[in-house]
Amino acid sequence: MHIISVPPALAASSREDCTQGVDWDRVIQACSDVIAEEGNLPGAYSNRCWAHTNKEDYDQAVADCDKAIELDPKWAPAYAARCVVYTNKQEYDRAIADCDKAIELDPKHRIPYASLLIMTMPSRTIQSE
Repeated sequence: MHIISVPPALAASSREDCTQGVDWDRVIQACSDVIAEEGNLPGAYSNRCWAHTNKEDYDQAVADCDKAIELDPKWAPAYAARCVVYTNKQEYDRAIADCDKAIELDPKHRIPYASLLIMTMPSRTIQSE
């Protein structure tokens, strides 16, 4: 099971398949360009994290979220994004810790609540034979 995630700025108007047709490499390059031109912006790193997550490049996604958090330890979207990455990697203790931190920093952020709900679903423990 993988959580497909898109930051609000990239979400399509149709919620049926908001990731269809998204060129994640282009998104990654655009975020990298912003970082190169504007400097260290936590939002650029957390947005790039989402793109890496959608490409299932989880190690790079974590690295980008780590950098966003290093730049601004109170940047809730980075904790929320990293929570999704850890959920996809089935590193649930880390995912829960990041969800809790994101909620602490921004109780209205929806992603950590959704991730916690997904982690409590019984299907996550079922393995295919």
